[in-house]
Amino acid sequence: MAQKSRFKETLPMGKRTSPGPQAEDMAAPPAETVSLESATPPRTVSGRDRYREIAFFLPYARGVKGLITGTLICAFLVHVFRMPIMYIPTVLATAMEGTPDKEPIYRFLKWVMASVACMAIFTLARNYFSILFGESVLWSIRKDLYNRLERLSMISVLNRGAGEFVQRLTRDVHRIRDLFSETFVQIFDESSRGLLCAAACFYLEPVLTAIILMLFLVIWPIMKWINNRVERNSKELLTLSEKIIGRMVESISGFREIIASGKFEHFASRFGVLLTESKKFGVRTSMWGQFGNLIPQTVITYLILIVYWFGAGKLETGRDVGLLITYMMYLQQVLPVLGITAMATSEIAMATPSMREVRILLEKDTAPKTTPDHEMTTRVVKEEIESIRFENVSLKLSGRTIVKDLTFEIPGGKMTAIIGQSGAGKTTIFNLLLRLISPTSGTIWINDTPLEKIDNNQLRRLLGVIPQDPFIFDQSLRENLLVADFNPTADGQLNRVIQMAQLSGIIETRDGGL
Repeated sequence: MAQKSRFKETLPMGKRTSPGPQAEDMAAPPAETVSLESATPPRTVSGRDRYREIAFFLPYARGVKGLITGTLICAFLVHVFRMPIMYIPTVLATAMEGTPDKEPIYRFLKWVMASVACMAIFTLARNYFSILFGESVLWSIRKDLYNRLERLSMISVLNRGAGEFVQRLTRDVHRIRDLFSETFVQIFDESSRGLLCAAACFYLEPVLTAIILMLFLVIWPIMKWINNRVERNSKELLTLSEKIIGRMVESISGFREIIASGKFEHFASRFGVLLTESKKFGVRTSMWGQFGNLIPQTVITYLILIVYWFGAGKLETGRDVGLLITYMMYLQQVLPVLGITAMATSEIAMATPSMREVRILLEKDTAPKTTPDHEMTTRVVKEEIESIRFENVSLKLSGRTIVKDLTFEIPGGKMTAIIGQSGAGKTTIFNLLLRLISPTSGTIWINDTPLEKIDNNQLRRLLGVIPQDPFIFDQSLRENLLVADFNPTADGQLNRVIQMAQLSGIIETRDGGL
């Protein structure tokens, strides 16, 4: 750690009761920090839980309610203009029995052609609003997830790992986006079409239509049972996917150690086991979903055949034939509502684990404790640190004591080294001082001000850190050198740093320079 004032003393480590590797010490959440829940979802999730997950993300949709309104209005108008198309058989059959004048038919067909043009325009508008709505939701959730990194404790980040954060930012948020911008829009789309066509069916054949719609209730328990199976398998698949991503990140991060140890085949075998399990649950989940879609499709086909069976005996005139065909065309638009309901339930079931994991990450306040801004009465106002003092500072992780009653003072203007065996807690002290984690007990003071009463911006200006393994960001060399600088335009200071780090030769020969 590099501080803006220099130290000149050597400080031995304080008491520590359980020596061990530091990585092991940092593997569990501190007692005062609310840890994020396990990535493995519970075995059963009720319908109320599903709606609770959906309700959590509704504010993201309300933020772009203009796009939602535009999508729904356009979706409804598409089906309003589609209705005349299905009445063509009745018009043609009626005209065949009437006068030979075909002018009414041509007028009706012109009206239908205009309706088709309007339908195409509103379909394009609906798709545009839907896509823009989905991408806006995706942008908002990803932005909030990234901003949450500042509010997470270091322990929480280490526990969940890079793989889980990547999972949240990619596949999980994509599922949430698809649920809101595609599944829910499709539900409204199909429902509005079904309601319009159902009204037409009731107008033509009220009794028969009522009987057919009542049959929907018969297969509903079967669909519910299938969707529960889909949800259970989706949870298992989500957990396995997270393990696969974590194992891949682990292998890439520890690539040198894996190759040098000669155990690559062992790691590849373990990875293969996860892939096999994921394949099994992936096939199982997809097949249950296909089975759930097949049932309503089969029922719809049989209902159509039954209507034709009983309707054939009542045909007497050409108009009757036209009305039967028109009725069937309307009915065929009503029956898919059952299928879309089953599909939507299945999609919600598969998206629920993803929504739950993203919600946990967004709503848990796991940051180290600080005093709220409106309660802060004191702040460090000096630009230099005169002293750093630890008073009886203790830290416990999962019931294990990492440091106990640590008390020392570092005076300003001197260089101080903290020495101790590997895993003794040296890095933990710096993490406490940087407020990446909070102590279980005790107080840390900077210039006679408790650490938790210093706002984050001022604390970051007072303290700096140089890790043993510096991280190189995917940015320009200039941006990497200035990542901790509060005045990026200070080229003079940048040039001085380049000379100190002996980077001049590299920059001169490097394509693009800084």
